[in-house]
Amino acid sequence: MVFQRATIIVSGVVGATLSLSYPALGQIKPPPVGAKYTFDCSSSVNANYEEIYSVISSSGSSVRVEVYDGIDRNWYEKPPHLLVTTMMSKQSMRGNESAMPDIPSDFQQLQSLSIGGKYSGYVTERRRKERLEWDYTVSVLGRETVYNRAFGDLKVVSVNESRWVNVYSSNLDVQYAPDLGFPLSWKYTDSNGAEVECELASAEGVAADAVVADGGAASAGGSQARTQIAVVPSPSRMRAVVNANIREEPSRKAARIGRLGNGTRISVDGYVDVGGERWYALPLDNGTTGYIFSGLLKEAGAATPAPTPAPAPKVATSTASKPATQTAVVKAPAVTAPAAAPATGDTAARLKKLDELRQLNLISEAEYERKRAALLGGGQSAGIADQLRETNTLFRQGKINPEEFVQARAGILSKINAQDMDAKQGLVLLNDLINERLISEAEYSRKRAIMLDAL
Repeated sequence: MVFQRATIIVSGVVGATLSLSYPALGQIKPPPVGAKYTFDCSSSVNANYEEIYSVISSSGSSVRVEVYDGIDRNWYEKPPHLLVTTMMSKQSMRGNESAMPDIPSDFQQLQSLSIGGKYSGYVTERRRKERLEWDYTVSVLGRETVYNRAFGDLKVVSVNESRWVNVYSSNLDVQYAPDLGFPLSWKYTDSNGAEVECELASAEGVAADAVVADGGAASAGGSQARTQIAVVPSPSRMRAVVNANIREEPSRKAARIGRLGNGTRISVDGYVDVGGERWYALPLDNGTTGYIFSGLLKEAGAATPAPTPAPAPKVATSTASKPATQTAVVKAPAVTAPAAAPATGDTAARLKKLDELRQLNLISEAEYERKRAALLGGGQSAGIADQLRETNTLFRQGKINPEEFVQARAGILSKINAQDMDAKQGLVLLNDLINERLISEAEYSRKRAIMLDAL
């Protein structure tokens, strides 16, 4: 699940309406082999994306799940009673494997999901180059019935996990659906400011009587009447700046009914403002309307400035310019174009001299890395990182709203592309940004795929 990813960084078929009995409510059971659970997720930067969890093997002692987010295929293995936690036996995230070989036996009591149960202990995670001693506390909070747009009313058990190591801490709230054999939703936050929410959108390979409960909605494609939404007419051409979900209604919790690829151009009828967020109305071929969050689109007519030879005083002004009709009022800090790279021979000599200065302790490690990046053509990295930090600060201080925050970040990240920078430089930059927690896992994966395609 996405919260599995957090251990390193911080990432259907619908049955008929039936009434269910719940003899095993409050009991964790292995999900069926071949089951596939699709989740709609959103991150702290309002980026919507999809993750698919495929059960590869399943028994009373171990479950192996493959996680696919459209870019990477990761996996984890764990006992079924740990499905509601970030604990695992072993996992692989972007090729980096880790393991928790000695999980305290107290946590086995999660199998029964006894309400009020609270279990704590230290769990060792072994990674390739480090070892972490996590302090875990998992609490079983209660039972309830929740409504899910795709499946109707479902019985769930609410579980909370908190953990910390050194100065890092995280919190996870999970709603586990016993009849699905999998969590229905979760919310993950940590001390680095990351926040991820995911909700089950579809399930394949699950018993038909486990998909819809208590006379709930028949299916995601059912005949429920849609709410009438007043759209402000404002026809225009737009372009997706990332992969964007099309929603049934103007809400990130609404059902996903389609998707736009990055760069797709569309014509919208207008917009609607809901809860401080702006959504664009997209007419669909079937005569209905879909909605796309404004932070995922920009005006198609807005031209991307061509790279400017270094250094020119007017570069900062041109890169910070916005279309006249754009609503955001806060501009991201301007970036001065890096100086032209020196000749190859000169670069090698300067790098050698730089290494000598570091060996003599005449410069700090930070000075060495910064100067080396500039010599190799990575001078743009610091500028993009600074802009992201500044935008984050403005958002935390309440000086820009969520829509402006998303638009500003999209503008900054659009500079990481195969046309304006070398693929190697882009990959190095992306690693720096994610290591500093300045971009999300989903943003890293999307941009990394672009750079790899350019190699």
